[in-house]
Amino acid sequence: MAHQSEHNEAAPAEEHSHPSPGRYVFIGAVLTIITGIEVAIYGLNGLGKGLPILLIALSAVKFFVVVAFFMHLKFDAKLFT
Repeated sequence: MAHQSEHNEAAPAEEHSHPSPGRYVFIGAVLTIITGIEVAIYGLNGLGKGLPILLIALSAVKFFVVVAFFMHLKFDAKLFT
């Protein structure tokens, strides 16, 4: 019978302190507010060619919030956040 090496044991996972439920609610509220702003400015007539730029900028902010908090990159190296 082959002898199993002790190196086959899985290393313990590094634990992170996750945000509280209140923090998740806060982040959800911020994302909802930004979405509301996007919907509201979509109906404005005076923005012209600035509308797509503004909508893309707001979407980028939401993207980075989601990636930083919900993808747990907040707990990784600063380079990733």
